[in-house]
Amino acid sequence: VAGLWPFHAPRNQVTWSAGGNGLRFGHRGTILSSGQFLAANAPADAPCSLEIWFEPSLAGASGTLFAFYAQGSPRQFSLHQSITDLALRSDIRDGSYRTRRASLYVEDIFRQGRPLFVTVTSNGGQTAVYIDGVLARTDPGFPLTGRDFDGELVVANSPTTDDSWSGLLQGLAFYNQALSPAQVLHHYETCIERGSPDVSENERAVAL
Repeated sequence: VAGLWPFHAPRNQVTWSAGGNGLRFGHRGTILSSGQFLAANAPADAPCSLEIWFEPSLAGASGTLFAFYAQGSPRQFSLHQSITDLALRSDIRDGSYRTRRASLYVEDIFRQGRPLFVTVTSNGGQTAVYIDGVLARTDPGFPLTGRDFDGELVVANSPTTDDSWSGLLQGLAFYNQALSPAQVLHHYETCIERGSPDVSENERAVAL
């Protein structure tokens, strides 16, 4: 019972959005994927993309938007709100059990009361971040591949520490290919118009 008062597990503060589709996360809330993502055997340079449509409760807060966790895995990818910045992090452990952390920041994008549609694509070692369908940052050295989408998906908290995020989550998607700029913009526009992206079968969605 150490650390728990008054001697019960804290209530999971996750509810359906009252105003439409989406999940509202309170001060303490977490959701877990119903199964494991199996990407450990993907090629080391496998292309990939992710999309997340969300609105933070506070512009000046910090927390983990989502992370993948597989016990014993040498890699862990996570996405964070870092006050007003967006942060991508990749923790890679070598054969000596030393961990190297790579980070990629997109600065000053969070505003209270403003929803964001973030797309991240990676192909051939080039990682690109789009905000509302528009390219915001590229990084040729950030180590993101389809292999990082492996294990259990933990949303609105970290699997290894207390780092909860609060706000409204309206959509989350993962792909086994690098979306083109035209596809990124089309998904954003259809999400705003219809509430969900127009995804074709050849876009290789892993989860939506």
